[in-house]
Amino acid sequence: MSETNAPSADRPTPDAASSAPAPPAASPAAPPPPWWAAGPPPRRRSALRRIFFYLWVLVFMVSVVLNGYLVVGLAALTRADALTTSVIRPGDETQVVAVIDVQGMIRGKHVDLIERFCRKVDKDENIKAVVLRIASGGGGVATCDRIYNYLRALKETGKPLVVSMGDAAASGGYYIAAPADAIFAEPTTITGSIGVILAWPVLKGTMDKYGAKMIVVRSSRTRAWKAAENFFEEPAAHHLAELRKTVDAFQDRFESIVRAERGDKLKPTPEAVTTYTGADGKTFKVTESEPFNGKIFLPKRAKALGLIDEIGYFDEAVDEAARLAGLARPKVVRYARPKSLMEHLGMDATTAAPLGMEILEDFRSPRVLAVWRITP
Repeated sequence: MSETNAPSADRPTPDAASSAPAPPAASPAAPPPPWWAAGPPPRRRSALRRIFFYLWVLVFMVSVVLNGYLVVGLAALTRADALTTSVIRPGDETQVVAVIDVQGMIRGKHVDLIERFCRKVDKDENIKAVVLRIASGGGGVATCDRIYNYLRALKETGKPLVVSMGDAAASGGYYIAAPADAIFAEPTTITGSIGVILAWPVLKGTMDKYGAKMIVVRSSRTRAWKAAENFFEEPAAHHLAELRKTVDAFQDRFESIVRAERGDKLKPTPEAVTTYTGADGKTFKVTESEPFNGKIFLPKRAKALGLIDEIGYFDEAVDEAARLAGLARPKVVRYARPKSLMEHLGMDATTAAPLGMEILEDFRSPRVLAVWRITP
């Protein structure tokens, strides 16, 4: 009886079973996030989005480049002596022949260019001689006179100044050439035209045709002279007489500069009275002497009159400048104004609109001109 009720050694007692650790309960699964927090499902970037992205990057890079050009351009323009250089002929760094060009209608921009250039030549001890390359039919008398004075001062530094004439170096173009130690003209150069004119358009006839007119009211004590030369009124006889005195005074200065600068080289013809027939068929007489009668000359005649020294091309003018300065291995360097931002981008800075405004400004009031042809 006792054996039957005894607990088996192989089977745990109830107390032992209750004391054994229970297996860990499985953790419940996490609930899914709410729909508003889950966000949209990932999408692949479309080809169109990629194209827009690359275009944006390209525009950004172009913008950086343009801003860089703008900064460089503004920095150059803020320097009073800013000039660019290009080597035409290599040589000794201490034997520089500096070349500067004056082309087209001579305007204020050329005065600024020559002023910068002369300042550079004066300060740079390596520059030993200068070649001025001229391809111009002239410009305003005051403008040409300022350039002449800068070149005259440059010549006084003792550095030789040689002029090389291009297709034309007439009137104001010759005015600025006069102080040179030697003047070279190409075989086809047009030069001379030593004379002064004053011109402006009168629109009165055109306005009358269309029934339009301009009313000009002058203060009482100035009515004889104030705004005497304008678009809208024919000049009175006393206006023209006074203007001729002004033009003659500028002519006298032009002639005196040529005579003083060319000195004994100049061989003018004796004064003589010549009769001409005008476009209106009427004859008139002029007391004149070549080369001071406004005529243009080809190089052979110009040399006979003493206006030029030699008939030759640019390289020959450079060689003469080096010879005058005693240079054995000259380095020839061309100086020029810095390009504008528009020019760096391949666009012409003188677009139609600014050019049109410049022409209108030229015609707005009479200007005393040393020009071969009447062109703005």
